[in-house]
Amino acid sequence: PCVVPFISDHPRHVFSNIIQAALLRAVRYSSTLDIFEKERCAIRLMLLYNGYPSTYIDIHFGKFFGNAISQSSMIPFIDNENQFLIMRSRLLPRPSVKERETQHRIAAVRLNEETKVTNDKEKRTTITTMQKQNKANKFANTLFLHYTHEKRLHRMKREIHKIFSETFQGTLAMDLRLIVGHRNHRNTGHELVQKRPPPTMLKPIPLPNRLNMSLNFYEGPFPSVDQVYHNERIIPSPLTITDKTCEYILSDVVRQSKMLLGFGIPIITILLCLMLIIRSICSKYYWKKDEQQTENLQQDSKDLKQVIIHQDEPEDLSVVINPKMKLLATI
Repeated sequence: PCVVPFISDHPRHVFSNIIQAALLRAVRYSSTLDIFEKERCAIRLMLLYNGYPSTYIDIHFGKFFGNAISQSSMIPFIDNENQFLIMRSRLLPRPSVKERETQHRIAAVRLNEETKVTNDKEKRTTITTMQKQNKANKFANTLFLHYTHEKRLHRMKREIHKIFSETFQGTLAMDLRLIVGHRNHRNTGHELVQKRPPPTMLKPIPLPNRLNMSLNFYEGPFPSVDQVYHNERIIPSPLTITDKTCEYILSDVVRQSKMLLGFGIPIITILLCLMLIIRSICSKYYWKKDEQQTENLQQDSKDLKQVIIHQDEPEDLSVVINPKMKLLATI
């Protein structure tokens, strides 16, 4: 029989069935105890070569032989010719796996023939109603192909479709829709599921905190507001907030506001005085400058009048003070 390695991902009952089938085949084919012993040793070596544990093999050998082994025997196999012949005569009438499958197929064919006759009679009477109720089977022209999933075969679907299209190109088989899939076992679930990171990576990193002692049992001075606020945000603290903490924070805020007012009012008054002094100095400077400009404008207007009056008499322009006006009068 076909032997799969013990480390494969087949269901557990497959391995025990392999051992039972190999021993049953050896009993059927062996006519004497010596021949059976050779077959049994070959089966045991074959199982050990495929990774089956020795204790696992002994347990299933003991289950197979059952009552044929004496209770006082320490070895898990038959050592008496008569016991072997009795067990062989008991197992030979039993049908093999293929014989049972053949019997089931024969019974199924007979049952199908009987049901077909009855169905033909029913179809003749209800053919009109059955046509309305029947729905098109979307898997009528579909070929399913399953395989055991392994990581190294993750590209097998694409290769099977490619081989199918290249092999049956231009034939009637191309009308079939090929579906390739695999049956997932519990051993492949770990491979198909993406695991989360370890719990240590999912825990939040605690921020640095200066308040290392609990406020409920701390009798010293409480931390100030500057220690609670850092970089314009509140540092999360695991400490419990009590009424005493709230009272202290409020008193600390009032104390600091009083300190700010005590130092801030004199500074503000000094700044206001400086601003007034600077403003008065600037106003005096601009006032003198405006007076000088008005005097210059008045003198220029007087000179202009003299120039207009003494246009024809340049010798009388001695009263003109501004040299520009004198030049204008001569021109």
